[in-house]
Amino acid sequence: MPASLDIYNSLPFLFYVYDSALHGFSIVLSSEELKVLKKSLGFVSAYRETSLILDTTIHAPEFLSLSSSYGLWPVSNYGEDIIIGVIDSGARYFNKSLKQKRSTQFQRRSRDSARDTLRHGIYMVSSIAAGNCVNGVSYFGYEDGTARGVAPHAKLAKYEVLWNEGMHSSDILAGIDRAIADGVDVISLSIHDKEPWHNNSIAIASFSAMEKGVMVVYAAGNERPNSWDCAQ
Repeated sequence: MPASLDIYNSLPFLFYVYDSALHGFSIVLSSEELKVLKKSLGFVSAYRETSLILDTTIHAPEFLSLSSSYGLWPVSNYGEDIIIGVIDSGARYFNKSLKQKRSTQFQRRSRDSARDTLRHGIYMVSSIAAGNCVNGVSYFGYEDGTARGVAPHAKLAKYEVLWNEGMHSSDILAGIDRAIADGVDVISLSIHDKEPWHNNSIAIASFSAMEKGVMVVYAAGNERPNSWDCAQ
């Protein structure tokens, strides 16, 4: 659905206008307002806001069968001249949806800042993706060796969309939209939700990024089963 900020900036609770990941906008609407919008010229689809879940794994090189002596890893010179857009925490931040939702429910603890208070994007995801080589690493003297990220020669562009109070799809979409516009080569998403792919705005935005030549690395989900999962 084409949208222009000049047209919609007078609407209440307009959070973002997307131009790269999607052509549309995120906004708070009542059920009656949504019915009216669906009848407007040019309407294509609408997606409900969703909350997402963090993922992390250190087994990416093993899963990808990467070898430090031959194959894709050394041929790519470990990610040289590649920009990885980490949609997680750090650098630019996006929290308009979070602020609106949480202001009426809970007291917010996070400041309007790119500081990584979750320690997920900087200490974990970024290090796994592009951490530099560190020699002499061990676990209390065991398994001494070299620690490195998957692409230690790559550059990072970070977009904070995850907060102590939660993470919402419209904020994440804003991060993806900006990363595509900034010209990153790879988008890293260590998050997931349970929406089906055909109705998943993050998955649709990821496909749009792929169409524009941006590789998207999207977590498959690594939560252990719980009673709710089993009940489904």
